[in-house]
Amino acid sequence: IGTAPLCHYPAGLGTLSRGTLHQFDGGSRRSIWGTCRSELNGAYRYAWTRLLPRAESRQMTRSKALDRLEGVFAEARRRSLIGNLSFEVQRAHSEGFLRALWLETVDGPVLELGSGGGLPGLVLAVEDQDLHLVLLDSARRSADFLRWAVEELQLSSRVEVVNARAEQLGREEGYRGSFTVVVARSFGPPAVTAECAAPLLRVGGRLIVSEPPGKDSQTTRATKALLPRADRWPAEGCEKLGLTPELDIREAFGFAVLRQVSPCSDRYPRRPGIPAKRPLFSQEPPAKPTSR
Repeated sequence: IGTAPLCHYPAGLGTLSRGTLHQFDGGSRRSIWGTCRSELNGAYRYAWTRLLPRAESRQMTRSKALDRLEGVFAEARRRSLIGNLSFEVQRAHSEGFLRALWLETVDGPVLELGSGGGLPGLVLAVEDQDLHLVLLDSARRSADFLRWAVEELQLSSRVEVVNARAEQLGREEGYRGSFTVVVARSFGPPAVTAECAAPLLRVGGRLIVSEPPGKDSQTTRATKALLPRADRWPAEGCEKLGLTPELDIREAFGFAVLRQVSPCSDRYPRRPGIPAKRPLFSQEPPAKPTSR
């Protein structure tokens, strides 16, 4: 993500950094690459004119959906499925996932690991009406709530709720290797998240994971480091699953992006509970050399 001023979409469609613009064409989104500076009198204006009619036509539906979404999350808090942070903060965190998602064309279904109370999955579904999502959670209580929420938000045509263990779903033919993107927020340690996500991703797909706050977590400008933190996502450990750490995004919230560069081995995922009991790699930082 570049260091120049951010490029702003029409209200409600989010903000992305310099170099990535999206236009809608026949219900699908594709990326236009270039800089805002060179596009102000050309393609950039064109992107705005293509986006505005679609935004206006959906504004009422989206506005109502956001009102309902706030009520849905109030119910999730009442059921202790999400924390007590304000709706605005929870929505802002979820929209960070959306910006990471939109760095590339999303040409297939998206899955959320451990959806719980629907963060970020329900926000993604409301904000991007072209997404098809699977919300996965092993707890019956969460799955029942999510099914109610999907009906309440009128998302049942493109959002599926699955009540299962991720380790089991990764073995099912209809789901294994089927997803363009897997997202995870507070699902588990890196090794567990990676082992549960990799079998579900198609080759070329992305794993987007919310990262702990860093020293620059309060900044409002998006920045890009070369790679996700090596102490959390060691390349050798991820390689066992066909994953490679690719991008570290630091804005108001942090996200690690990993790429599925080869098919996940049939050895994974292991039986339910084993990824947590015997993680494939440690997230501990390497030991410092002893001074002599």
